[in-house]
Amino acid sequence: MKKYDLLRSGDAIIRVLEVQGDRVLVIDCIKRRMPVWVDAAELESYSECTIGELSQVTGVTPSDVDALDADQRKVMYERYTMIVPALSFVANDWMRSRLICSVAREHGVSKQTVRNYLCLYLSYMDEAALAPRRREGGRALTQDEKNMRWALNKFFYTTKKQSLMTAYTMMLKEKYCDALGVLAEEYPSFYQFRYFYRKTRNLQNFYISRDGLKNYQRNNRPLTGEGVQEFAPAVGTGMLDATVCDIYLVNDTGSLVGRPILTACVDAYSGLCCGYSLSWEGGVYSLRGLMLNIIADNQNFKAIMQQEYSGIMGGSDSFTIIGASGIGKSSAISRAITLVTENRIIEVDSPYTKIIPCICVQCPFDSSVKGLLLEIFRKVDEVIGGNYYPNALRARTTTDMLIGSVSQVALNHIGPALRI
Repeated sequence: MKKYDLLRSGDAIIRVLEVQGDRVLVIDCIKRRMPVWVDAAELESYSECTIGELSQVTGVTPSDVDALDADQRKVMYERYTMIVPALSFVANDWMRSRLICSVAREHGVSKQTVRNYLCLYLSYMDEAALAPRRREGGRALTQDEKNMRWALNKFFYTTKKQSLMTAYTMMLKEKYCDALGVLAEEYPSFYQFRYFYRKTRNLQNFYISRDGLKNYQRNNRPLTGEGVQEFAPAVGTGMLDATVCDIYLVNDTGSLVGRPILTACVDAYSGLCCGYSLSWEGGVYSLRGLMLNIIADNQNFKAIMQQEYSGIMGGSDSFTIIGASGIGKSSAISRAITLVTENRIIEVDSPYTKIIPCICVQCPFDSSVKGLLLEIFRKVDEVIGGNYYPNALRARTTTDMLIGSVSQVALNHIGPALRI
């Protein structure tokens, strides 16, 4: 009998979560109740079981994470983030209960909801089990709805830019009148027609069909928001673009030199301008100048090269731990932090300040930069009793402002390194 083994006896299926001598911590994978300690002798009648048998009995088959859509992955990671603090203390009933209460208050859900997510994950030991089920395909369109769709495509989504009322009138004429032009007894109302339009409206189709593709790309194409964040779900993807400036430059003698080329790099997720350059050459040479300009303007790079720099110098060394869920990555880091930081707060008299040796912050489920920065503020306030978090919420600061504020707080109160 080993940890995380699935065992079956008749209709009962359990999973082993912890083994301590003659005691075994198990969870009922069918009823999905909180784990309990039992004697090892009580499990002698159990035999090994597969995840396929468990899925067949419960009717829950975890999908592959890659097969989930964006909404399912978002909910899955949100639920997993809720139960992560309790996973390290599954065997400690008192600590586990305290963490469940804390998580329920923090996320605004009931304690039973957190318990359900925890038991579901422990039963399958798979994050995909927390993902909501995909909705089946919608019902087939009725004949009236098909007529509405036909009228919208033929009369509304055209370059003639006719109104909804005109499209509705033409639909009645073509689909609900006989050869003599007499209207049928039953036909959809304009309010039903308008509701169907609003339910199926797509702004991209609206602009392209009525104004043309060129006008859409020039004036309406989404440059920020969900349109870009679909392929850039986190900070770190840069969009490069160059354009010829609408200005002619002359030299000292008054002779015409030409029009400079502006090349810029913008982060796709946050919209933050990472850098720009002005040059006379385009193509690869302008991109080379842009990258050199970004590196030359970096304050950390200037400090490393022993050059004069201004502003806040931030950043720290980092490393990545990769492994399967539940093997103890978070527990190992927590124990290491506990050993390193015996004194939780270091108080310095001259000048008087409080220094936190190290803090541990959970990354938000949606990789939100602003959420991560606010979480750092909240952790710092929790340790030293400050007011950084409520002040940031009250001031409604932007992400750019929070980056500078968090860097300053890290320099003043966190050392020797901030671990995220």
